Amino acid sequence: MRIGVSIGEAIIEEGDYFGWPAVEATRLCAAADGGQIVVNTLVRQVAGAREDDRFRPLGGLELKGITEPLEAFELRWEPLLSTGIALPERLRELPATDYVGRQAERERLTKLWAGACNGSLHLALISGEAGVGKTRLATHLALQVREEGATVLYGRCDEDLGVPFQPWGQALGYLVREAPRAVIDDHVERYGSDLARLIRALRDRVPDLPPARQSDPETERYLLYAAAAGLLERAGEQEPLLLILDDLHWADQPTLSLLRHIVTADSSMPAMVVGTYRDSDLSRDHPLTALLADLHRDQGGERMRLTGLESEDVVALMEALAGQELDADGRALAVEITRETAGNPFFAGELLRHLIESGAIVRQEDGRWHVAGDLAELGLPQSVREVIGRRVERLGPDARTALSAAAVIGRDFDLDLLLAVVELPEKRLLDLLDEAVAASLLKESPERAGRFTFTHALVEHALYEDLGRTRRARLHRLVAEALEEQCGDEPGERLGELAGHWAAAVVSSNSTKAIHYARRAAERALEQLAPDEAVRWYRQALELDDQSPDNDRFERCELLIGLGEAQRQSGNPEFRETLLDATQLAQELNDADRLYRAVLANSRGWTSQVGAVDSERVQALEAAAEALPDADPRRAQMLALLGQELHYSGDPARCRRLAAEAVEIARAAGDPVALANTLFIACWAIWVPDMLQERRRLTDELLELAQRLNDPWLSFWAASRQWEVGIEAGDRSQAESALLAMRTLAASVPQPSFVWLRLLDEFAWAFTQGDLPSSEQWAMRAFEAASASGEPDAAMFFGAQLLTVRLQQRRSGEFVDQVVQFAGEPDCLAGWRAAAALCLIENGREAEARELALAEDFRSVPWDAAWSAALFMWAQVCARLDLGDRAGQLYELLAPFSGQLASGGSLVYGTIAWALGTLAATQERYEQAGAHFATAVEIEERLGAPLFLARTHVSWARALIARGRPENLDRAQCMLEQAGETAERLGAELVTREVAECRATPAAIGTLNP
Repeated sequence: MRIGVSIGEAIIEEGDYFGWPAVEATRLCAAADGGQIVVNTLVRQVAGAREDDRFRPLGGLELKGITEPLEAFELRWEPLLSTGIALPERLRELPATDYVGRQAERERLTKLWAGACNGSLHLALISGEAGVGKTRLATHLALQVREEGATVLYGRCDEDLGVPFQPWGQALGYLVREAPRAVIDDHVERYGSDLARLIRALRDRVPDLPPARQSDPETERYLLYAAAAGLLERAGEQEPLLLILDDLHWADQPTLSLLRHIVTADSSMPAMVVGTYRDSDLSRDHPLTALLADLHRDQGGERMRLTGLESEDVVALMEALAGQELDADGRALAVEITRETAGNPFFAGELLRHLIESGAIVRQEDGRWHVAGDLAELGLPQSVREVIGRRVERLGPDARTALSAAAVIGRDFDLDLLLAVVELPEKRLLDLLDEAVAASLLKESPERAGRFTFTHALVEHALYEDLGRTRRARLHRLVAEALEEQCGDEPGERLGELAGHWAAAVVSSNSTKAIHYARRAAERALEQLAPDEAVRWYRQALELDDQSPDNDRFERCELLIGLGEAQRQSGNPEFRETLLDATQLAQELNDADRLYRAVLANSRGWTSQVGAVDSERVQALEAAAEALPDADPRRAQMLALLGQELHYSGDPARCRRLAAEAVEIARAAGDPVALANTLFIACWAIWVPDMLQERRRLTDELLELAQRLNDPWLSFWAASRQWEVGIEAGDRSQAESALLAMRTLAASVPQPSFVWLRLLDEFAWAFTQGDLPSSEQWAMRAFEAASASGEPDAAMFFGAQLLTVRLQQRRSGEFVDQVVQFAGEPDCLAGWRAAAALCLIENGREAEARELALAEDFRSVPWDAAWSAALFMWAQVCARLDLGDRAGQLYELLAPFSGQLASGGSLVYGTIAWALGTLAATQERYEQAGAHFATAVEIEERLGAPLFLARTHVSWARALIARGRPENLDRAQCMLEQAGETAERLGAELVTREVAECRATPAAIGTLNP
């Protein structure tokens, strides 16, 4: 609330004030912050000297319409309640009667509120049929907690309005406008202008707001989510906060996604969210249905379903309206109304109004209501729609015409727009609207002149459904044309309305404008980070385009590109086929730009699927690269993406050439954003062991660019690439620094891909440190996160991580057959065959493992990101099976990479030096083996990898024992003791068994087992 005060002579006309003091007070009010009282010098002087300390000088204020700066003061004041934020307008109108019934539900809500006040976010979801009293119950709680000093926010969903995040925009917008300046300043200091993407009022409160951070759409969306949660949390520090989200059965996916984020985030904010929805309106594919299922599974939120009032509650309601107890006839009427309406409060209320207006019940001289005639002959309407229809009919045909047109406009409507649609004089229309307000069919806004709202959505729906299809379409066209006239070329937030009205008018008009506005609404939804809403509009535009005789293929290509982009951003796997269709059409049109945009959008940021090549995407990328000029920076991205998509094709030389050419073109273009994106993609294309130093150089450059661009998306991927390089190089400092950056970014921008990749790397780091229980927990969390977000590689990564832990715990027998079966699939990664052989060995099936090892062509293992992991595991197999000839081949292949770790980023297997040591020992080249083991120990100690170190000590001790020199046995004994202690501490049963096997060898008996 803001107050401006001026003193002077004012003119009173028709109950309103005019003149200079009114103008001055209005301008002072506009200059005030939320919760601030601003006065002029004369008010300060009238207050007298005693009040000097309550006035703080603000200096001369530049006010609109006033030529000279006006000297102003802030009047310091103490609120009776702790909050300076008034109730939202929609909750201020007190009901005509006290609340009746719902005692159990009220007590449950009060209990939840008490829990929220203790510092934990609570969610209550109130369901029931239309008119059953969901909003009324939530409003009752709002009035109750407001009296206790809480901040109350309100947002409502409207059917087919087409405004993404609609209730959040209303609730958070109100908070931004009304919150104390300190709350807003603190928020901006932490989140910058991230919230301004949704709440434009933030720029009004903070004119010098910095520019919004630029990143990819998904990252920007989660920056918005984090900022929204942050504002609520900061406001909750002032006083407990109640947020009501009304009519969630009409919520769009963006609204529900933000709700999911708020209620599932780890938060200690003293806040409660109350959502209302009609459960009867939910289909199986409604987005709210999925959210409710997830919350039920996670035991999140309190759900309560309202049913009709009992007859005694209807009696209480009628007595409250009458102001006295009912007589026998009145009670009998209450019972009949309860029976006819099933206790639905709205239906019951409308029925009572109908009976009063029709004269069926009359008030006697003593104030009591009396049933006129026989109760059984009243002819009660059988539905809400019928009773509303009868009540509207009594207002006359002009009223029905006006209210029907208003129903086409929507739940809320403005007088000016309605005037442009109906053929009625303004005074006549105003009189009709006043009569509708008096009849409780409409409410007039107390804050916005000319703004009206239907008292309930059922009133609007009843009027709308009574219109014939042709008349309805004609009214939609009239509304659309009037909106166009009022909004001009920039309809802003009303784009969705325009698109909806033109689409509904297609029956009686050409579809060109409907397609045009549907596309604009979709593009705006993407700008507002609401891809699910964009999908809806793009699909509508394409359906209209299918029906249009004047099909424009260029326009259709744009619609397909937009739909595919929106599908990808919303996690819908259909984006691939949609964009391939757009690619084909762009090629037929010989349109290089549309071809480039279709192909660029058709990527999830890394390879389509780990271990596979998407041939159709490869063809599309090749076509786009061919169509663009050689030096075009867009071509750089096409080449880099092509190299990335070909990573698992078995042609590393081509990938290397493509990556090098892409980086060269991007660097020459001088565009840091294009260069950063190209570097990010190119690093994946050349993720092979012999390119480690080149990848280190590129990731260092990428990190510097990401920091300079202040792009969280690029910063996360730069940190991810830094982690991969650091862990592969055995650089603990770089790995820890990169993982810390990933943690920070994933916490501040909790988009699903960030969360998943960070959890994968947490597994790798925990495993490297030998923490097997934590490793398993990280793997589980990563799988849950990936499954929830639809990552196609979720199961494969989880299986590989869990198998890695189970092998160390000697529990691989739990799924050995499944691993063997999976390894037999023709398109599986080579590493799975090695993993299957290890499982067979651990479960006493050495013959089968030997058969696999002898059949594998090590030189044909694909040269890709999984190469070192596959050969590392084959080295273990050959050592365990004592396959000397095969060990020699592996040694030759692995020898150039002795100083590196075998790693796949999210899976770290160990030092290649250890693998070389075991291979050399298998060939009885013990001198070489010792040198490799020494290198492995140095790397493992530097890295802080106790499990790897224990494994090296065992293998080294085994080689020393096998060499047969007595002077080496003491050293072997020391190594086995260290390894055994470490294995016992870590629960590494595999190492424990290997220690025991070493001590049981004939050469060691009597020496290592005193």
